[in-house]
Order: sequence, then structure tokens, then C-alpha cells
Amino acid sequence: MDTYRVSQATVSRAIEQLRQSGIIESAIGKGMYVCERPDKKDRKLHRVDLLFFSNQEDMSQPTFHSELFEHLNRQIGERNGWLRTTTMPWSSSISDIISKVEALSCEAVLIVNPNGSEDVFDIFFRRQIPCVAMFPSVQIQPANSFMIDNRSVVTNWLDHLFNLGHRRIAFLHNVSQEYYSRDHYQRLQFFYEEYAKAGYVPGPELVRYCGFSPEDAYAATCRLLDDGADFTALICGDINVRGVYQALNRAGFEIGKDISVMGTDDCLWAEHIQPPLTTVRIPRVQIATQAVEMLQTMLETGQLRFASRLVESRLIVRQSTGSVA
Repeated sequence: MDTYRVSQATVSRAIEQLRQSGIIESAIGKGMYVCERPDKKDRKLHRVDLLFFSNQEDMSQPTFHSELFEHLNRQIGERNGWLRTTTMPWSSSISDIISKVEALSCEAVLIVNPNGSEDVFDIFFRRQIPCVAMFPSVQIQPANSFMIDNRSVVTNWLDHLFNLGHRRIAFLHNVSQEYYSRDHYQRLQFFYEEYAKAGYVPGPELVRYCGFSPEDAYAATCRLLDDGADFTALICGDINVRGVYQALNRAGFEIGKDISVMGTDDCLWAEHIQPPLTTVRIPRVQIATQAVEMLQTMLETGQLRFASRLVESRLIVRQSTGSVA
């Protein structure tokens, strides 16, 4: 109290926090002692909690996230640990997240698609819980996060299609008015920017919201065609491609010849659909491997903050795109 010029109540609260954190212990008649702690180098990943903030994605289907979780589970299993997945609403408040973290007694955490506020990360830092975030929807790049280089996604789309002679390109995006998603908003913004940089004018009537399901994408593509939109190529997310294919096939277009289609993510089924899908790969295996390695390093060293990492995409060319006839 004298050294730090604080009240007895403040000291008591500090001591209680140290006790709850397992740093000190009390022995009746003896006093308080620093707990004996195991060598940090021997600490391993035992139970890892994955908090997934869902945007109504159908996880029963093979999607980017379901494949990512499979790779994370495999990486943790190879270290003799196990992954416990909890899905939370996209609109979860800070108090909701705190309650969930305390109820789960989290040892180490992977958070996917956290939305809205940098305060989410302070929950884990303050509790000294090793935490890695994937694809946070925040304006800054917080520590311990993996974020997609969305400009590389867009330049991969447009460079490929421009080189094939396409100038009228439709874009079915996933920007919702209900919540902020960094990746989807950036892709929409960069689509306009990179299109203009190439010296072309994007058609605003060709840029439309298409939801997060093949059914929504089917309806959006049908509306595009019914409105008489003139386009030779279409970009969407892999999650929407089946609906786009269905609508174009029903209208009598041959995909890859009459109209080119590009996706995003390179889901496992993308090379098996007919025609095989040209898409932009987000490297799930690399992200899962590095995220788990980061968690392991946190446990071994006690260092809980690392620089964020920007993940670049890669163009995968298949038969769904072709030159303008």
C-alpha cells in the first residue's frame, strides 16, 4: 500500500485476482505463497475452444469454414489435444462472450469471424488466455490475427478475366446491411477500385447482393438475367456457385464458353463440379497450421501477443472461364 500509494481494498482485489489466476495460494496459519508452476516448455495444447461467430452459414455443407475447422481439428489432434467448437450469434455482445468464456473455462481459444469491436480481444488478453483470431471484422489488424489480403483476391479475379477479354463483369457479393463483414466489404470496395484502375467502368447494375446460400444466388442470378443485364463473366463466392450454375444452365448458357464464372475460396468440391470452377484459393491448411503453432508458442513461452498476419490468395484456373467469343 505504501509503495504504490493505493488503498487496502485495491491490494485485496489484486491479491484475489492473483489467487483466482492460480499464481498464489494461501495456507492457513502460514500466509500466501507463489504457486509452483510447471515448466512452460512442457505445457501442451490439451483442450482448445473454437468460438465461431456465425453469419447463418450452412455448416452441414462443405464450405470454407467447415474445411478450415477440419484442418484445425487435425492439427490439434496431432498434438494430442482436442477441439471443442461453440457457435455464437454474429450479434453477440461483449458480455455474452465473457459469459461464454467463463462458462467454458477456456484454456486456449481460436476465434473465427469475431465481429464489431476490438474489445473482444481484451477479454482474452486480460485473462491471460492464449488466443488466435481468424478473419476478425474490425477496422484495424489486431494482434494474434490472421486476415485475408482481399486486394489480392480482387486482383486475381479481375486480372484473369481482363486477360481473357472480359469487360462486362457481374459481381454477386455478400455485403449485408445487417452486420459488418470486413472481407465482404473490402472485396466490394476493391472491385470498384481495381476495375477503374484498369481503365474500365464497372456496370453498377451488374453488382448485386446474393446472400449466403445456393438458393439465394439462384434467385439473384435469375433477377440479373430477367432484367436483361449484359455481361460475359460473373464473380461470386464458392458458397453461391451451385445456384449460379443452375440459373445459367436453365437460361441456356454454356458456362466457360457463353459466360465465364469465377468463385472464391476453392472449396474441395470446386474441381469436381461441371465445369470445374476457376476460383481464388484462400489457403486453409496454411492458416490452420500457423494458428495452432502460434497457440503452442504462447503456451510454451508465455508470450501472448504476436503480430497479425495478412494471408494472400492464389488463382486456380479451371474450365469455368474462357475467352470472350
